[in-house]
Amino acid sequence: MDISVSNHQDYINEAFSGYAEAYYQREIQDPRMPVAVEAFMQQILPTGWLEDWGCGPGHWSEELKKYNTPHLFKLIEVSEGMLEKAETMVPGVSYLRMDIRQYQAQNASISGIVMGYLIPYLTENEMLDLLNMAVNALLPGGCLLLAYMAVSPRKSFEQFSSDGKYKMQMNYHDSLVISQLLSKYKLNCVYKNGLEKNDHVDIMEIWKKA
Repeated sequence: MDISVSNHQDYINEAFSGYAEAYYQREIQDPRMPVAVEAFMQQILPTGWLEDWGCGPGHWSEELKKYNTPHLFKLIEVSEGMLEKAETMVPGVSYLRMDIRQYQAQNASISGIVMGYLIPYLTENEMLDLLNMAVNALLPGGCLLLAYMAVSPRKSFEQFSSDGKYKMQMNYHDSLVISQLLSKYKLNCVYKNGLEKNDHVDIMEIWKKA
């Protein structure tokens, strides 16, 4: 994959490792997140693997764990600090520290995949590659929970961290491009929450594989 220089894995690790606690506290205040997780749990297969790609501090999987589900969990994150926080929030599961763009998921092996605000840090080609891998990795009846920022046409820009130390490449993706790709592979959107912002729509979606 063509990994953006500004969002190279070592740079992301450095930029996010000291931000895990603040990011966690911010994200758990979003009231839409537990609603989306509840809808996800109503749709997924009853057993199997749940994988949290780009898990950050683990808040999505922490919410999933509240359902006492028998699923096996794997959390994947490139930032060492984020993954350390996730290990405290979701203990006793599988963790993998790596850039998700380098991950090789086995076809038809996963019941559910969570991508919570992962793709804004990916270029369009990286995003499409990752979605293709996710589609192939899902079992029939498997579900993808996707959270991202959308605008049409898509928008790419550079943004500094709150402390001004790091400059990240951000991408607001075109929701039509995403829906066309997922629909092409026989996934159906079974849940959607779109929150209008000043310059984009903040979307949470669940897609179920036929």
